[in-house]
Order: sequence, then C-alpha cells, then structure tokens
Amino acid sequence: MLRGRCQACQSPIGSSHVVFEIFASALALMAAFTLEDGLLLGVFIMSLPLWLTAFETDRLALLLPTTWFIPLGVMALAMAEFHPIYSWFFAGAGALVGGALYTTFNLYFKLRKGVWGFGSGDLPLLIVIGLWVGPLGVAMVFFGSAMIATAHMAIRYAMRHDAAVLGDRVPWGSYLIGTFFMTHLFLHVSIGR
Repeated sequence: MLRGRCQACQSPIGSSHVVFEIFASALALMAAFTLEDGLLLGVFIMSLPLWLTAFETDRLALLLPTTWFIPLGVMALAMAEFHPIYSWFFAGAGALVGGALYTTFNLYFKLRKGVWGFGSGDLPLLIVIGLWVGPLGVAMVFFGSAMIATAHMAIRYAMRHDAAVLGDRVPWGSYLIGTFFMTHLFLHVSIGR
C-alpha cells in the first residue's frame, strides 16, 4: 500500500490526482460505450493519469517510476489487438526502434563524454512509446523531444548567462511524454492510427 505517498519519492499524493483519475476513468467508460472507435479512445483516456503522473514526477524529481510503464505497455498491446490498422508487428517494431535509439545514443554519449546520457527510466519509456506509436512515431518522439530539450536549455542559458546551466540534468522523460502526445495526435489525425 502506498498510504497516500508516491512510491518513488515518498512525497504526498494530492487529492487532485485522485479526482483526475476518477474523471479520466469515467470519460473513458463513456467513450468506450458511445463512440464508434470508443474502445481505443477509452484505452487512451484511461492511460492519461499514468502518462501525466510520470510527466510530473520526472519534471519535479528527475525520476521516472518504471513500474508504471507496465500497464501502459499492456494498454498499447490491447490497442494492437483490437485496432483495424494497428498491429502487433507495428507495436513490436516501434518498441525495438525505441530501445535501439536509446541504446545507440546512450553509448555514444558515454564514449564521447564519459558519462551516461540518459536515465534508466528513459529506456522503458521509449519502449512503451514505441508500442503506442510504432517505429516512425518513436523516432519522431525521440528527435522532437531532443530538439525541445535543447531549445529549453538554450533559453535557460540565455536568461541566466551561466555556463553551469549546461551541466544541469534535464527531465528528458517529461519532454518525451509531451512530444509523445503531440506525435500520437499527429499520427491519429494524419494516417488514422
């Protein structure tokens, strides 16, 4: 039992999180029973509290609670089973590309700078994002979030005029999740996934 505290950082869980989860669950159930593609929309809406909580935890504590990605992966596989276009092959290829991107750039960063470039929670996050949006989508998320993080750090550097900003740790998981939402929406609208 969590006893009203975050499993990762032990900070209290606010009542707004509970209200949001209940609201999202009710919205998901309504969508699942009323819309033509309601089951898939319902799965996505049910995943929102997990995505948003992971976003906020990483933003505040630079920590991604990896156990939360298990239900998100299961939800993505459920979408692969029931969606007319989406498939298990599409999801699996996305997961492989997400893992390969993480591994390649993390090793490059280690060889180039002598330290690991990403946190340990970024690997399961990229794999789950790959399950949701496939190989092209996870590549879009990876490089899009890198551009957003770079722009954010450049703005912080310009505002502070302090080189120490460049050594700060970046909540890249939050950038990944934010870019995931934009990519998921783009893919759903443009090609119906």
